[in-house]
Amino acid sequence: MPGWPELIDKLIESVIRIVEVEANLVRATVANVATAAVEHLLSRITVGIIFLYGFVCLLCSVIFFLHKWLDWWMAFGAVGAFLVVTSICIGAFWAPRWSPKT
Repeated sequence: MPGWPELIDKLIESVIRIVEVEANLVRATVANVATAAVEHLLSRITVGIIFLYGFVCLLCSVIFFLHKWLDWWMAFGAVGAFLVVTSICIGAFWAPRWSPKT
């Protein structure tokens, strides 16, 4: 039958092994969450840049189209007013939806 020193030694070794396994599990989980967050952020930035370029081209075409009937300042004003109203509507209803892959 083992004595108290051996039992305490085994207890400490068991606790250390449990702590090591839990630390590895937390490290793996944090790594997965961080990877998912970075992938999500990069994809959103890429889509945002593509959207921005397309939007600028579309905006220029609308301004040139309106300039056929309106002066330049009126064409820019009409498009600007439309963009302000649109951005307010989008800002009121848009909320980021993100959940990490676990």
